[in-house]
Amino acid sequence: MKKEKNGSGLLRRALWTMLFMLFSVGIYAQDITVKGSVVDQNGEPVIGASVKVPGVKVGAITNADGEFLIKCPANSQIEVSYIGFAPQTVKAANNVSVVLQEDVNGLNEVVVTALGIKKDARKVGYAVSQVKAEDLVKTAAPNFASALYMVRQQACACSQHLAATCRQCR
Repeated sequence: MKKEKNGSGLLRRALWTMLFMLFSVGIYAQDITVKGSVVDQNGEPVIGASVKVPGVKVGAITNADGEFLIKCPANSQIEVSYIGFAPQTVKAANNVSVVLQEDVNGLNEVVVTALGIKKDARKVGYAVSQVKAEDLVKTAAPNFASALYMVRQQACACSQHLAATCRQCR
């Protein structure tokens, strides 16, 4: 057996110490699990609100009770948003309660085009139909898709065409 020199033993100890310190920093910077709830200004749960960590590809959606569970880096921010409400950013903590405020900027119109292309309604080169909220309410349909179908099938004022396709009666 060959006896080690003092210099190589000291070098080995220093190397092991540095490796230990490197891995202990990695253990310290672990993700935390954030549990929280999202409600509106009336205290009602917001179902389907988007909860994400900016700059990281991590996100969640609130359940039927407005609750969410998300893993994120320690000391990070969480952004909560929902259609019709102003987005909120809060610090990640164990029990987070977010109250969303209604956004004062309402939607004027929504233009749905093929493949998610966003355009102004006047610039779309193909058929455009407009459906008003009153038309949907008049149908008394059980869901949104059925209401759209029923509005499309209603006869227009001239009784010659369907209401959604008649250009004379618009």
